[in-house]
Amino acid sequence: MRQSEEVRECHATIGAMDYQPQVVVSGLDDSERPRKRINSDGGYVSIDTDFFYGAAKRTAFFPRLG
Repeated sequence: MRQSEEVRECHATIGAMDYQPQVVVSGLDDSERPRKRINSDGGYVSIDTDFFYGAAKRTAFFPRLG
């Protein structure tokens, strides 16, 4: 996954998923290529896919807590 240029970010998670990669492709036709590459790396039991077409809210900073 580290070698794939389509994977922009990848976060380790707690819960139902082990990793949540952010994959950027030019369209739906290209979406299958990175999934196959990630799955061929081995060690993955299943891959769930969601598609996002836009951001409802985006911030570039972390809020001050406390």
